[in-house]
Amino acid sequence: MFIFFVFNGFGKTWKVTNNYYTYSPQTITINAGDTVVFEISSGHDVVEVSQQTWSSNGNTHLSGGFSLPYGGGTLLTANLTAGTHYYVCTPHAYMGMKASIIVQNVTPVINNKVFAEFSVYPNPVTDIVNIRISGDKKGEVFSIVNLAGKQVLTGKLEDEINSVDLSRLNSGLYFVQLGTVKRQTLKLIKQ
Repeated sequence: MFIFFVFNGFGKTWKVTNNYYTYSPQTITINAGDTVVFEISSGHDVVEVSQQTWSSNGNTHLSGGFSLPYGGGTLLTANLTAGTHYYVCTPHAYMGMKASIIVQNVTPVINNKVFAEFSVYPNPVTDIVNIRISGDKKGEVFSIVNLAGKQVLTGKLEDEINSVDLSRLNSGLYFVQLGTVKRQTLKLIKQ
């Protein structure tokens, strides 16, 4: 039941395939934290390029951009900034085998009581995350849970703003849970 909630409540999985020398769909608009799965044939790869390279049907890899091997795989979008990301198939870019991913930021509902009592920032995070709680939540237990539902970190929140070191965790999607009886959960992306 928890895993069902995680996948349907926090992020969406998008599928990109190929039809000969085109990606399908050609453009997708996703939210930060969604996942894109490339189910493409073994003769095609996925390489992020600049808009200029994309427009000219080139295949020069964008420095720091994403790439997936021949046959595709899963692209975790936690490392993608908001905006448009252009990609091509290296051997077939000159034929117009290209597409794009538009990443939107997700804005939390600020007036939601849960967010007023409990927030995490920065998000996405590199190493140190701050967990902010309201005064009546001091002393609460928190845990960080991975997508498999396994608790990977736990602690007690003693201050209004608590810094937690996540440097030992792998990149990916996690959930910060507050409390043991009435549990509150927020999504956290580790870069």
